Amino acid sequence: MNIIGDAIGGVVNKAASSMIPHVWDGGICGCMDDTNMCLDVWCCLPCQMSRQCNAIDGQPPFGIPGQMDCLYCLCAMGAIYQGNIGVGFWASVIRYRMIEKYFISLDPTNPAGFEGPIKTFCYAFLCTPCSLCQTGRTLNSLGTEVGGTCCVPMQIENAGPM
Repeated sequence: MNIIGDAIGGVVNKAASSMIPHVWDGGICGCMDDTNMCLDVWCCLPCQMSRQCNAIDGQPPFGIPGQMDCLYCLCAMGAIYQGNIGVGFWASVIRYRMIEKYFISLDPTNPAGFEGPIKTFCYAFLCTPCSLCQTGRTLNSLGTEVGGTCCVPMQIENAGPM
């Protein structure tokens, strides 16, 4: 009985420690704080949405951080085909999943001040690119590598001194 109680206590303590609230990295209009993320969102929106979904899931395909998933990418392309309704819906899902997973608060002085569903919807639908830039910056600041499509420096493996 004591072993079971200790095991349950360990799980509860681990869950409680993972519920530390975080804040958004920059404001909703802070797109120029990270120009690489901004360019990726503007130039290849489906790829960046796919990368953010993978980063939130914590399971990038093939074990490569920042790798996009073709299925997510195709779904994002379908959302773009639907216009702002499809893209806004997809962006609100990404934003809501981040708030839920990382307990993201609006105000660092008030950890209980979480962004409600109406604000999430408004940010995602009224300013989709800004919302996706903010979610990407926040994922990067939390240590989850989102990666990029067109703004990532090329890395050459086993390249010696030139």
